[in-house]
Amino acid sequence: MNVFVYDDFLKKHAKIVNNIEVLLHKLNLNGKIVYLESIRNINDLIKDEVNNGAKTIIAVGNNQTINKVLNGMMGGGNNSIALGIIPVGDNNSIASACGIRNEKEACDIILARRIEKIDIAYANTLYFIANAKIKSRGTTLKIQDFSIDQTENGEINLINISTKNCSAKNILADPQDGQLNLFINNGNKKYSLLSVKELELENNRSEKLIIDESIKLDAPAKIGISGRQINLIVGKNREFDIN
Repeated sequence: MNVFVYDDFLKKHAKIVNNIEVLLHKLNLNGKIVYLESIRNINDLIKDEVNNGAKTIIAVGNNQTINKVLNGMMGGGNNSIALGIIPVGDNNSIASACGIRNEKEACDIILARRIEKIDIAYANTLYFIANAKIKSRGTTLKIQDFSIDQTENGEINLINISTKNCSAKNILADPQDGQLNLFINNGNKKYSLLSVKELELENNRSEKLIIDESIKLDAPAKIGISGRQINLIVGKNREFDIN
């Protein structure tokens, strides 16, 4: 059974939502529709739906929708269900990186059900699937027994899946290797790249850490690979590397 999780902002995209529902009906991709605005606890929702036979949870919306559903799935404690994506509106770089460019492609991709197991990362108590980033200046990174202090302007990225909005968009990260790619870009072709499993991050300028290009967190933060994976439905033209 499919469960389609519709985000609140879809009210502004009624025509697209109607097109999606027509496409799903034609493909016989039926299932239950739930609306985030009516959900108090997404963890409980997903746990209940899995107990009722759900095999696929589909985030209908944008990067923020994907992150909400991802955290609900991780809280639900079941690693066998799959995460699908139907992008609507702006801020859909994660869907694009997964080879999903629009709602029509998304429905065809869900039907084809090409699944890749993807590492899940964390920042404090929240999970993320693509990347975490923060402005460089004033940021200190603590990795095992050494630290990196940033005094220049730029951006720090911790990448599981590289997206077009990431300053390290030309780096093909492998989201199955159990590591995050740390990319420090200070401009003028000055950058550093290394792989990490976990680090601690502080910022003395009150800059926010942004995960999945949608959720803002306060520093300090502990960031790393969780050791858990998710079954992600992707298109054949996905933009990340898997060995």
